[in-house]
Parts: sequence; structure tokens; C-alpha cells
Amino acid sequence: MIAILNLLYCCLSVGIAFYHIETITIIGWLYILIEILIIITLAVFELKVAKRIAIKNNK
Repeated sequence: MIAILNLLYCCLSVGIAFYHIETITIIGWLYILIEILIIITLAVFELKVAKRIAIKNNK
């Protein structure tokens, strides 16, 4: 559940960033991109752990 919310947060961040595209600096875009990469990496890890736990609980 948290992984999905993290991915939705990334989508929201990108949407807001594009809404303010004319006012965000290069450093701002760099920050947003790095933040999104970190959150996507975390979400993928969370989904893998959740899948392993689900498989383990079904045995």
C-alpha cells in the first residue's frame, strides 16, 4: 500500500512540476528528478518485500 502511495506521490510531484515549468530552475528540476528516482527505487523494493511476505504467508 505504501509503495503505491509513493508512486502516486511521484506522479503528483511531476504534475505539479510541469504546472510550474516556467518557474522551476535547473537545480529544482535536478532535485525533483533525484527525489523521484529515490522514491521509485524505494517503492520497487517495498513491492518486492510485500510480494515475498505474501508468498511466505501462503505456505
